[in-house]
Amino acid sequence: MLLLVLLRCNYPRGKVIGGSSTMNFMLYVRGNKRDYNLWEAMGNKGWGYSHVLPFFLKSENNTNPSIAANEAYHGSRGYLSVSESPWRTPLARAFLEGARILGYPLRDFNGEQQYGFMNPQGTVKNGGRCSNARAFLRPLRNRTNLHIALHSFVTKILFHPTLKRAYGVLFDRDNNLELEVYALREVILSAGAINTPQLLMLSGIGPAKHLHQHNITVISDLPVGKNLMDHIAAAPLFVIYQPVSLLVNRLASLPAVFRYITSGEGPLTSFGGVEGVGFVSSKYRNASKDWPDIEYHFVSGSHGSDKGDFFHTMLGLKKEYYTNFYNYLYDQDQFIIVTKLMRPQSRGYIQIKSSNPYQHPK
Repeated sequence: MLLLVLLRCNYPRGKVIGGSSTMNFMLYVRGNKRDYNLWEAMGNKGWGYSHVLPFFLKSENNTNPSIAANEAYHGSRGYLSVSESPWRTPLARAFLEGARILGYPLRDFNGEQQYGFMNPQGTVKNGGRCSNARAFLRPLRNRTNLHIALHSFVTKILFHPTLKRAYGVLFDRDNNLELEVYALREVILSAGAINTPQLLMLSGIGPAKHLHQHNITVISDLPVGKNLMDHIAAAPLFVIYQPVSLLVNRLASLPAVFRYITSGEGPLTSFGGVEGVGFVSSKYRNASKDWPDIEYHFVSGSHGSDKGDFFHTMLGLKKEYYTNFYNYLYDQDQFIIVTKLMRPQSRGYIQIKSSNPYQHPK
């Protein structure tokens, strides 16, 4: 934490049509079957794996024939285009070969079993990002029953005070016009792990004591924002002595840019450098249960590969630390293996700072 600006982690999010799907690493990785089933066991009816799988299939347009052939787990008629990157470094092949030698299966982890390794698939179309906006909104934008409101910011969910039922939302348009829109059937709240609890609390759904502190009328006293989780990760860096990794001078070269523009191929089609993904079980987890507790991301580059243009800002690292640590690595080939803990035990929280919807939560 001492290395981070303001001593806190960054949570970058996409305030744009399509949300964070416009800025993520595009990886198409589903959750584990058991996770969905546990959600349903907690009382979330309809969220078990057998219930959500048909929606994965319906939304997906998987363009890899060998994967799409497994119709029990993949779809090929949906709006969301899914495929591998058409270009890989030699490191990608070496990573999978290493996993195979160590005895791990090479398999489609979005299929019947998750345990194993593969070259990842991503939400891409013709080599370019296929965000939720491009996949689902662009083809349907002319439907008469679809209205996309630009320059609009929802500030509150409208609830019937006695029925405690949402009937609409309050929103600002162009920062100067306050409007209400009403729902005939339901209001779907999909603002992410940070802004969803913020908006609920601003609307009166949350811990009563906390809402009273900000003079918000309580609709329902619930522990909203009290179960914040994220994947804890470590990313050891390895320097190599062959010109095979992703460096900014190769990505931003004129031939690479021209190849991407003309054919949708080349290194610029990489999923943020992630060329291998694997799920394994630590010694604390029974591998036979197919509920891995560790995920690996193999990245054919590192935080120093872009000479500080992007990664240090995204991660919120102090510039002086970034420069001191990565300066000598700028022109060297390297890779990292991001090791993620799938089910951390620690929990955080989201709270509002005030009743002002434009003020970031804490």
